[in-house]
Amino acid sequence: MNISIYLILFLSVVTAKLIVYSPSKLRKRINNQNGVIHSSVANFGHIPYGHSIIGRVWFDESNRDGCQSFRINITGEGDPDAYPSPIVLVERGNCSFVKKVRNVEHAGGSMAVIIDNKPGEIVEQVIMVDDGTGSGIKIPSMLISKKDGRKILDQFEECKEAEEDLDEDERGHKACVQLIGSFDLPHPDNRVEYDLWYSSEDEQAMDFLADFEEYHYRYKEHVYFTPRIFSFECKGCEEETLEKDCFSKGKYCAHSARARGALSGRDILTENLRQKCLHNKLQKNKKEKYWWAYIQYVHELCPDGITSSCSRKGMEEIEVKFEDIESCVGDSFSGGSRSSSENTILAKEAKEWKNNGPSFHPAVVINNEAYRGFLSADNVFEAICQGFKKHPSECKGVVGDSQDYNGISTEMMILIVVGILACNLVLLILYRRYYKQEMQNDVRMAAHSAVSQYFAIQNNDKEQMNLKAPGI
Repeated sequence: MNISIYLILFLSVVTAKLIVYSPSKLRKRINNQNGVIHSSVANFGHIPYGHSIIGRVWFDESNRDGCQSFRINITGEGDPDAYPSPIVLVERGNCSFVKKVRNVEHAGGSMAVIIDNKPGEIVEQVIMVDDGTGSGIKIPSMLISKKDGRKILDQFEECKEAEEDLDEDERGHKACVQLIGSFDLPHPDNRVEYDLWYSSEDEQAMDFLADFEEYHYRYKEHVYFTPRIFSFECKGCEEETLEKDCFSKGKYCAHSARARGALSGRDILTENLRQKCLHNKLQKNKKEKYWWAYIQYVHELCPDGITSSCSRKGMEEIEVKFEDIESCVGDSFSGGSRSSSENTILAKEAKEWKNNGPSFHPAVVINNEAYRGFLSADNVFEAICQGFKKHPSECKGVVGDSQDYNGISTEMMILIVVGILACNLVLLILYRRYYKQEMQNDVRMAAHSAVSQYFAIQNNDKEQMNLKAPGI
């Protein structure tokens, strides 16, 4: 194995990355020996944060788009490590991302890699979204560019040509391409900061918050949570829409996702501001648990949307004065009509979204890194555990558990690489000593041979002189 791949592994465990493991010539074609493939992780499935998947890549010529059941036998044969983790390559198009990845999972794949079908598209900016049926998928998937995908497919063609002289039963056993999927999170210290970008009308986000309360308190003082308000700008909207769904001349707008559409965008934005004000107040007073209790209450009490009266009841339930929170909401406007005046809270949130937002919502951001995968309490709890520099006891049983997927931890990967490097270094030192000793032996033997030949010549000359001497 080329030593450059060892360095790549150390440099690549910063966030989710896809790297060419072998062959070395493909690494050079992809990124000048670096081998890192530009990619985007899907926003569904189970992402094994803190771990890496190394596997042989499989490609089914008869099912290029992955929209049908795979006909080839996908196994762990040809994997470079002891953990069978086949990676399946498919092309984008003809069916949803979710269907492709589910077919890969059913065929035994540990990860799906999807080749984009749009030339020149920046894949890091493409979000592979859930089509509504991806909650049961247990493997990760990544999107790569059409250009890089073509290079991998060309490598498969070269391997196919190289096997033409082999017997039928000898073909396909050797891995043509091997990839590494690395899924790590930044872990600068022993406290994880995580945000949730959401809007109070989003049922998925509210379901998540309701489910995640118990998980949040498992971490105790080890985490810091910030709810983030999502809104969008619509300055070019019609006047009727601006009056109904926006504040500040269309700078901050919301639209209802409820089927009945009972709440206007302004109603939703107002509740978003109430939740933000409530959290700021309770977190400052070290009573954040009552914010979670409020979310639980209004989520159950108001299935069709959180109205002002519903919010009031929720505040009464946690013994917070509704008028105090309403005053905070009112004070966040600079004055005058809410239709035209600036809002300090929404302005701050909009700036944060512009600078550091994950570009999709609802979205969890962990240590400034956008979480990808199915938004469930279990998955996010596991991901947050990987964000600690030193894992707290609350994460016991989660960190390093590889029963749910085929792969190895990033820490184990580093240990393996360090071990291999150390072995290679020892072998190099031993070889150099052996080579030096052999050279010395050769020199001694050559010197000994030269001396022996010299004495043999001297003896021969003496014998000839004795034969010529008189009287003998």
